[in-house]
Amino acid sequence: MKLKLLPGVILPALLVAPAAWACGGFFCSATPVLQARERVVFEVLGDQTTAYVQIFYSGNDRDFAWIVPVPSTPEVTVGVGDRMFDALESQTRPVVVSPTNNAAIAALDAPAGCGDFSGGGRASGPIVDTGPPKLNLRSVPRPEVTIWQAEQVGPYEHVTISAERASDLNTWLALNGYRVQPGADPIVQSYLDQGMKLLALKLRPEATASAIEPVRLRYQSEQGCVLPLRLTSIAAVPNMEVVVWVFGAGPAAPVNVPTVEVELAGLETTAQYESALPGAIDAGGDGFIVEFAQPNHRLSGQGDPELTDLLDRNAYVTRLRSFLDPEEMTVDPDFQVDHRLPEVSNVIVSGVRSAGLSWVSATLWLLFFVLPSLRRKQQ
Repeated sequence: MKLKLLPGVILPALLVAPAAWACGGFFCSATPVLQARERVVFEVLGDQTTAYVQIFYSGNDRDFAWIVPVPSTPEVTVGVGDRMFDALESQTRPVVVSPTNNAAIAALDAPAGCGDFSGGGRASGPIVDTGPPKLNLRSVPRPEVTIWQAEQVGPYEHVTISAERASDLNTWLALNGYRVQPGADPIVQSYLDQGMKLLALKLRPEATASAIEPVRLRYQSEQGCVLPLRLTSIAAVPNMEVVVWVFGAGPAAPVNVPTVEVELAGLETTAQYESALPGAIDAGGDGFIVEFAQPNHRLSGQGDPELTDLLDRNAYVTRLRSFLDPEEMTVDPDFQVDHRLPEVSNVIVSGVRSAGLSWVSATLWLLFFVLPSLRRKQQ
């Protein structure tokens, strides 16, 4: 449906402060909201893409909008929880071990408990009361937008809209209580010119900032796993960590940004590996490091039904990571499955990444994970 406003109508325009963005656009009002990291899980089955998105931020502004470009009207689900992300993190994050410590290698190859990330997408930090937003009366031009979907799900209200002009789309969002960021029009327009729609989410009036939780987006797409980092660039924090997992029939890698290699020689601890990542990414052209690419039978759902279903439907999972500054987010990374890609272990043995499982870890996997999994399937 088309929505129009009478020309010349006078409306209050909220003055918004700069904010950090998540996977798409993350807008707040007067209280700063800082993006700490971004974690996304992709699954592509035929022409259907599923993206699980987890927002990490600090601050306590509940009055925000989260804007994500999508190729088609998505199915939006809330309630997948943080547990899936933590289970993936604990089992796929790189760890450096001694080449003589077979016990440590075996333990690290096996699924662990929840990772060391706590709080998920919950807010942290002091609550700052800056008072009511300032008002500025101005004449608002008549916006013309098409509304494809408007729903309430969990703590969110969301709408999927499109327009010919970004100025119309952003005006409509502002008039309907969604925060918009000054300077966003050129990038938003580039997505609209590609035929994309925009999904806009905001917290319902009765919700608090702590109600933010991971969101699952499922939509029809021929593009596969595309991460909209160009939109993220408008207000992203420096050196922002981005972690992506791709589930599919084989290993995955970006096809339009570099795949970065880390010099492993001389690395003796996990802390040294982590410290080497940002410099390697800068030197490698601001791409992504493949930190794990293995068959899914090496992983456990750890009791999370969403992750268990993903593992059952797919043969491989790939973990990729990058650290990017706003000015480096000039391309939306496109991750594609390629059976010719090599497998990558997350176990780095004193300067040389383990290409596969040690005989000790392979035995443990067979006894404690593969055989029980086969018995469950037979039942």
